Amino acid sequence: MRIFRGTVSGFLLFALLALAGVSPTAAATPAWVKAPVVPAFGKQDRIKLKARVTAGEKLGLRSGVFAKVGDSNTEFAPNFYGLACRQPVGLPADLRKTLVSYNRVRIRNPRSMPDCLPNTSFSRRSAAAQAGVFTTWSLSRVGDLPDEGYWEKPSGCGMDTTPLDCEVSAIRPRYALVLLGTNDLGMDLYFELVPGRQTFARMSAVVRRLLDRGVIPVLSTIPPVTKDDPVEQQKYAVGVARTNAAIWKLSRIRRLPLVNLWRAMQAPAMIDLGLADDGVHFSVAGADGRMVGKEPEPSTLTDSVNFTPGSLRYGANRHNLIWLKTLARLDRITG
Repeated sequence: MRIFRGTVSGFLLFALLALAGVSPTAAATPAWVKAPVVPAFGKQDRIKLKARVTAGEKLGLRSGVFAKVGDSNTEFAPNFYGLACRQPVGLPADLRKTLVSYNRVRIRNPRSMPDCLPNTSFSRRSAAAQAGVFTTWSLSRVGDLPDEGYWEKPSGCGMDTTPLDCEVSAIRPRYALVLLGTNDLGMDLYFELVPGRQTFARMSAVVRRLLDRGVIPVLSTIPPVTKDDPVEQQKYAVGVARTNAAIWKLSRIRRLPLVNLWRAMQAPAMIDLGLADDGVHFSVAGADGRMVGKEPEPSTLTDSVNFTPGSLRYGANRHNLIWLKTLARLDRITG
């Protein structure tokens, strides 16, 4: 059984935000909740973005290339990969140019997914994206990381580098999509910390390193998490709210693009808030609610790039379309 079906009610959201310490009032919804799904850019944001692109080009960073920095909702098969190796259905005409542009630039992909060519930003298995990791995992020395069971050291990386630096050096991306924070909630609860309270500091470290390398971080709010137990549900919902408030704050302070995935999953048409049957991972059309992990089912890659109205009710499908829209908007500004 799932806790939420459809959107989180305004009353419940108000209560959760209050518990999260983000001070909602009857007259004002917190800014992160209202932030647009696809990043919006004011005049100063556009100026900053163009300046960062120019600086990155001087460092050898490439247009048509982006890095993935994240956890399972980045690494798992329904996310991104099909955009490289399957023909999308229902893709808006104005996004075809963006898809072709990013698939034109080939990059190294030593762990390529079977039957998923060409090797592009969409299909590369990122050294900086791994299931189960916490926010600052990608800043850890590779030699110090575990290499057993659920976790494994990112291949192709030296022991004295970090997963993030390894990925940037390998592909020289212009942008990095950063989707982190969900796993921190469970970690904080385990260590009896306030869930999400350290998000700003943790995410700031990742952002700082990317900017130091000339890469433009594109931040994202984390999606909802649903639990069967009402007490656990409340803890996680409050943690999600606190996490997203911090991510939004960081995006504004640093003038960084922000994708509001949380808001996207609240759309009335979404099935189970865009989540699979485990209440954590994005659902994908064609899987009947099952969670699909690292290895795709026979139709996963094709199903994940179906952008017809019925398929956009699933989290991975909506996520993939949102990222294409984000890339298109970024490139329209930077030329």
